[in-house]
Amino acid sequence: MKDYGKTYSAFRPSNVRLDENGVWVADGITEMQQSFENGAKYTVYEYQLKYYAKDEYILDKMQQDREDSAAALAEAVDSLMAGRGLK
Repeated sequence: MKDYGKTYSAFRPSNVRLDENGVWVADGITEMQQSFENGAKYTVYEYQLKYYAKDEYILDKMQQDREDSAAALAEAVDSLMAGRGLK
């Protein structure tokens, strides 16, 4: 993964964009007004840009999904145990 840090664009980026080599991820997209020297104001977008090789992105997503599933399962078990007075 390569983190390009804070990035600006005149166009709203897609959250995820694929190309032939990898995956571009834009997180934390915020719309801002930018004033220029001539007094004109334009809308710009600020976001964190990261690039992943395709395999790296797939493995990262699988790990994240696994962690989300484990957390959801733990919450469900806690809820069931609390409902039965076992906790």
